[in-house]
Amino acid sequence: MKNVVKGLLSLLTMLLFLFTGCNSEDEPDVSLSSSKQMLTFKFEASNNSPNINKDITSKIFLNNIDATYYDSGINKSNLIATFTHNGIRVTVDGIEQKSGVSKNDFSKKVVYVVEAEDGSKNSYTVNISMPKLEFVSFKFLKEKNPFLSQNLNIEFVSNKSEQRIDIPNKNMIATFETGASKVLVNNVEQKSGVSVNDFTLPVKYTLFDEYGFSKDYVISFVTYDVPQIIITTENRIAVTSKDVYLNAEITVNTDEFEAFTSNTTIKGRGNSTWGYPKKPYKIKFAKGEGKKMLGMKKARSWVMLANYQDPTLMLNAVAFKIGRLLDLPFTNHAEPFDLTLNGVYMGSYMLTEQVEIDNNRVDIDEENGVILELDTYFDETWKFKSPNFNLPVMVKDPDVRDQTHFDKIKSDFEKFENAFASSNFPNSDYLNYIDAESLVGYLIAYNLTQNNEINHPKSTFMFKDVEGKYFMGPIWDFDWGFDYEQSGYYFGSYTNPLFLDKMNGPGKLFFSRFIQDPVIKELYKSKWAEFKISHLNELYDYIDEYANKAETSFRKDANMWPNSKNYISSISKLKVWVKNRVSYVDSYVAGL
Repeated sequence: MKNVVKGLLSLLTMLLFLFTGCNSEDEPDVSLSSSKQMLTFKFEASNNSPNINKDITSKIFLNNIDATYYDSGINKSNLIATFTHNGIRVTVDGIEQKSGVSKNDFSKKVVYVVEAEDGSKNSYTVNISMPKLEFVSFKFLKEKNPFLSQNLNIEFVSNKSEQRIDIPNKNMIATFETGASKVLVNNVEQKSGVSVNDFTLPVKYTLFDEYGFSKDYVISFVTYDVPQIIITTENRIAVTSKDVYLNAEITVNTDEFEAFTSNTTIKGRGNSTWGYPKKPYKIKFAKGEGKKMLGMKKARSWVMLANYQDPTLMLNAVAFKIGRLLDLPFTNHAEPFDLTLNGVYMGSYMLTEQVEIDNNRVDIDEENGVILELDTYFDETWKFKSPNFNLPVMVKDPDVRDQTHFDKIKSDFEKFENAFASSNFPNSDYLNYIDAESLVGYLIAYNLTQNNEINHPKSTFMFKDVEGKYFMGPIWDFDWGFDYEQSGYYFGSYTNPLFLDKMNGPGKLFFSRFIQDPVIKELYKSKWAEFKISHLNELYDYIDEYANKAETSFRKDANMWPNSKNYISSISKLKVWVKNRVSYVDSYVAGL
């Protein structure tokens, strides 16, 4: 019994020792947390407005907080940080910090101290800097490059920037901001706003950090192969009507001509061509706000030809060139361009002038002059059938004021046609009513291109000033030329005549009659001979020049529209066909 009591007393003594020993001031309290990590750290724009306009995030690595900013204009001396941690408190210079509230001067060294429950601490040094291997900004300032019309901001995509802007002087000074330790071009260190480089070829900038890591950025100034015309309708409404104009904005980007952005209106146009998948359009600027477009003279209205049926995308351009070489008055010009409509690339198009009375178009009296269109569509408001040849005659321009005005137009044409249809022809003085030079040039242009639409007729224009003669032109619409109407495909036979035996339309009866006049025959011979000697090589050169200029545009079109997928071989066929057609016209002229 005595031994049992003695054992119990020993056990109680040991337990008392253990209990008092665990609470000794010399041993740590293992129940307190030692966590003292900074978990997240950033500068929120909402807490630092208007100093910063976008959150500045950071990376926490070991005892560093690295924050990267892209706005060089921020004031780092008065910023509020937002953070999370797993300690009991955070201090800076002994002052407790509140997330989203406390301000500090980060233009100097700032150290955040996170304290744990157990009294241990962890320090974090904040580094705020621009990205070391990125350009925060890259510009060509007008003040450093006086030949620029305005400052040029550069944006890099995948470390590259292709700028399609015509710059008069390729030796330029770049102004940039970056956190890189140094920036080199061709191993030459670059100074922002000072260093000059030649941008004739692409320029590669290499950024280095303090550890020797690097990153390349390439800037290229490239030219537009053809102008880029971007049209966006109001609310991006689709262009579905040939009658209703939609309000729109147009931007013309070009190296060769004048670039601009303006308000305009747009609608569809064309007869059969409007039914094709690739649509032609007409644009019109506000009254008094006409524009120069792609080097052509200022006017309000412009035509965008789609050339969907044409496998070369340039038949109208070739015909217009022939007309100008033949000195046909007011012959259109043509320039290729890429069209983007409501954000969608539409293909390679051709810009040309609208057939209308205007100082820079058919320059005749706006009130009493007239443009007539002979066309079997017969779809204008004011129109009549001529008494002798049953020609479908329509008033294209100007707007007819009243019945008296229309009757005068109709009477003038009938006087001419009566003289031309007279039994005394060709000695009926009909040439007092029509200009022989323009008539012969017109016939040659249609014969060389074998535009058989003259037989119907379709798209056949003639104009007259107040009391002057009629002139043929402007020539228009050659999509069905080059043997297409006769054979159903382009560049087939080059020996088919202009006036088709199988057709007896009013156009054929009317225009073929002129060739019966010896005066017209002789003029035809001399004008054709002069054209061959002075202008034929110029025509061949133009075909090559137009095709070369528009090659990239044509290639893009071929990826979208099947009719142009063989444009390269089609242009080769065109060149061969035109040369062969010249031989045919030689034989035709010899037989006159």
